[in-house]
Amino acid sequence: MVEGTDIVSYSELRDLFPEAKIFVEKFYGIPKSYVAIHV
Repeated sequence: MVEGTDIVSYSELRDLFPEAKIFVEKFYGIPKSYVAIHV
């Protein structure tokens, strides 16, 4: 069971995954979510 969640900013995500390409999913031009991909 999940006890809680934290919102991670773009810069925090970049710090967590420095080698990954980060994609921004937008909804009407506003950032909705981030996806970090590293292959």
